[in-house]
Amino acid sequence: MRRVGRNTKAEIQRPISLIKKIPTAEGLRLINLGVAALAVRHRETLHFNFASPDEVFLADVGRGVSIAVFGLREEFRYPLECTMGFLILSNGVPIGYGGSSIFYRQANTGVNIFDEYRGSEAA
Repeated sequence: MRRVGRNTKAEIQRPISLIKKIPTAEGLRLINLGVAALAVRHRETLHFNFASPDEVFLADVGRGVSIAVFGLREEFRYPLECTMGFLILSNGVPIGYGGSSIFYRQANTGVNIFDEYRGSEAA
């Protein structure tokens, strides 16, 4: 297990060095990985069910952790609110998921760590 960072606030405020838009085929693979990871846990979310494989971004946040961010297909987008889902990966293995809704200057975000990773280095 990796040690927890000593300065959580500094880690949260640290800019992400690399965020890239990934090719459609890889985006579809990540969406399917997320749908499967939720399905085996009897969960589903709008962000994954209606994700656009053309709008998948991957952020490397360090220490083997990456976050895949999914935009919604156009026909499922809201007129004013922007909503996106994300899948948290540790060395390519899904360890959590969530979504974020942005409306004007406010963003609401939910993060869910899968049960088997709670209390470990996912904290």
